[in-house]
Amino acid sequence: MNISNFFYEQFISGWSKAESYTWVDTAAYAILAILLISLIYKILKEKVKFDIKLLLNILPFIILGSIIRVYADTGFYERFFWTVTPGIWILMVILFFTSFFLDKLFKKKIFLNYLPSILILLHLPFFKIINYSAIPLYILFFSISIIPIFLLRKKYSIFKNNLSIAAIMSHLFDATSTFVNIDFFGYIEVHIIGSFFTELFNTGIVMYILKLVVLLPLLYYLDKDSDKKFSNYLKIMICVLGLGPGIRNFITILLGV
Repeated sequence: MNISNFFYEQFISGWSKAESYTWVDTAAYAILAILLISLIYKILKEKVKFDIKLLLNILPFIILGSIIRVYADTGFYERFFWTVTPGIWILMVILFFTSFFLDKLFKKKIFLNYLPSILILLHLPFFKIINYSAIPLYILFFSISIIPIFLLRKKYSIFKNNLSIAAIMSHLFDATSTFVNIDFFGYIEVHIIGSFFTELFNTGIVMYILKLVVLLPLLYYLDKDSDKKFSNYLKIMICVLGLGPGIRNFITILLGV
């Protein structure tokens, strides 16, 4: 197999069909994510405060990207680079920065506050829910998963920081989406590491443990870092990495894709 065929099989072919991730594309997308995260920080570090408010500004872009991504699976949008991973998320980064700098230009928060929300609303007439039963399951298991956070909040410092709590809750929501979709609706995990453990234990509930085993030490380390601005930025990025697949999974199950 020559280089062009290898590149096509590992990347391009996946843009036109349902994903089945390999170690190669997983590693490549991880490197791309690291580069993007580094670039975004360099652009924003002197321009914004990395806090919950910024995360809330980013959230509509995550929801919009997730909707477009799922709509590509339904056939509403054609599947190509800009409607699937990683293209859709690169597109959302571009849209975010376009909105951000337009707001700076006009000295008003118009685009950042309203543009993604308007684009989301334009998609809602085509949002046909099939699996209403998934909603109470998500609420139940997500609620159960976050109860320990609030019970332990006064005892451990890691649960006192709002961005740390947001990061944990984001990934517990992602774990909930994996658990509910796999165990109650027969979906499968397509990511390499996740699929290995869900198949090994024959349940998606293992994702709760995996998330916490990785996340809690990481957040503890970030809390000890002297560069609080960079630590808070990384916590926001951790939130994004949890919310992206979690919201996409939730929309996927609602639409019965």
